[in-house]
Amino acid sequence: MYNERTEIKTGEVIVKDAAFHSDQEVYLKGTDTDEMYMKIKDKLIENLTVFQEGQSGWRFRSIVSLNVFTAKYIYKPLKGSSYIPLPSCLASKKAIIIMQNEDEKCFKWSVTRALNFKEIPTVK
Repeated sequence: MYNERTEIKTGEVIVKDAAFHSDQEVYLKGTDTDEMYMKIKDKLIENLTVFQEGQSGWRFRSIVSLNVFTAKYIYKPLKGSSYIPLPSCLASKKAIIIMQNEDEKCFKWSVTRALNFKEIPTVK
């Protein structure tokens, strides 16, 4: 972005090229692009405002270039797997539910069990 200011003593217009950056954003299928655009735009305007306040006399003149960099994001969601017994130190606390099952849906069974909890009598 080009910014300019006028020297009071000489009347000379000084032009300064200043670069402003936004934070990196992750774009996935369900990402709200309007919300992402607004967030990036607001960050750039905030940076420009801070620059102008900190460097008294500077004002925005024009945008020289706008670069958007992308990178392939390899996303592999976590999946359930077969039953793995808890270590005895965790199992003895009776605070973790881990279902023993024969399919690949251990997470589903654990959530179902947690939502439909029934006290299991302990053997003494």
